[in-house]
Amino acid sequence: VNKNGVASDFSGCRILLLSFIKDQEFRNTPKQYMCVEMLQDGYHRSFSELFILLRSDLEQRANAPPKSPRLQEPPLEEQREKLETIRLHLSRAEKAERDGSWTAVCEERLHLGRYFTDPMDIWLSFHFYHSCADRVFGGRSKAATEARFHLAELYRQQGDLVEARDQAERALKQAEDGGWLDPEGRPLRLWGCRELGEIYSLLGEAYLAAKQYDTATMLLQLGSKMAIEGEWEEKMEFTPIHQLVRLNRTGGNAPSYFLDTVCRSFILKLNKSGVSVGP
Repeated sequence: VNKNGVASDFSGCRILLLSFIKDQEFRNTPKQYMCVEMLQDGYHRSFSELFILLRSDLEQRANAPPKSPRLQEPPLEEQREKLETIRLHLSRAEKAERDGSWTAVCEERLHLGRYFTDPMDIWLSFHFYHSCADRVFGGRSKAATEARFHLAELYRQQGDLVEARDQAERALKQAEDGGWLDPEGRPLRLWGCRELGEIYSLLGEAYLAAKQYDTATMLLQLGSKMAIEGEWEEKMEFTPIHQLVRLNRTGGNAPSYFLDTVCRSFILKLNKSGVSVGP
């Protein structure tokens, strides 16, 4: 697999597929129709990538525990609608790549990342988002930036806050450089501010629990700054100020200087943003 997440050994995979076509078990299956159609239409890169995904799915299923929810779903190779969607957008992406339309390549891969919403398909979302965001050509496009924001969300949901922070910070920088708007006409960078506000908040909470107050202070201050810049509503439960209030009400034992520092910082930022809080 090359640096863009696409398999490069097309000839080997093609020979392997053609040998499978002769197999009785492979005949008249959704996998056969999709793969043969891609080869006949000349989309060898797309076929190679799909083939690797199918093989990865089978390997993951083979290594899953006996009662894993993953095994309650049929293998990817038997899910015609998903196969057809992958085939369609990978083929479009390959055609765009041949034409040098790098933004279009990223848009097709972003579409695939968003398509897989089922928890059992999260590995496919990771694959397509990374193959969009990590591209050499087109990797700083709006679509690639959105893919990186999605990666930040996924890593946060998986509990990998370090990787989530890295993805969100990189995406925010790209969004600021690009100056793009979201579908509602708001700056795309606000997405990054909101996401980083939540990530910094969760990281701050972890350091607070470990009694590393200096680091927790820094992260919660960053979180409050991002929360304000992201134009969060006051009811959002993950804002750093709400964490501090919750901590105080539940008898948290953080030193008073820590609470005072972060609260003063948050109130000062609110006042500067035009929201009057406190004396």
